[in-house]
Amino acid sequence: MDSRVNRYSSTTKHKRDTSTNQSDYLPSSPDSTLLNRGCYNLLRHTAKIDPWNGQNDATIIDSQIPQYATGKGIDLIVCDEDMWFGHIEFMNPSGITDIKQSDNATAASTAAPVQLCWN
Repeated sequence: MDSRVNRYSSTTKHKRDTSTNQSDYLPSSPDSTLLNRGCYNLLRHTAKIDPWNGQNDATIIDSQIPQYATGKGIDLIVCDEDMWFGHIEFMNPSGITDIKQSDNATAASTAAPVQLCWN
């Protein structure tokens, strides 16, 4: 793929240092302005030069996360770290998110988790 595709349909907020001024990024009751917020790791890996280069690490950067891969055709993603279940995408009482089902359907709902058993 030669051109980038935006990960999100609208801009999302990304912050490297989430421990500084938490109320702007990690409030106890997030609203829709923090929909699909991500931490620095998503935005950091979109460019060779760090997007926070020359800026304070507590700066919030708005981005749609331009990426070359769309995720189409991916059967399994292995993650060796825990999930943050406090993320607004997991706390979706109003049904306002870009979450796709496992078959990439446009319905904004979560797919059932895959159960892996090792014998």
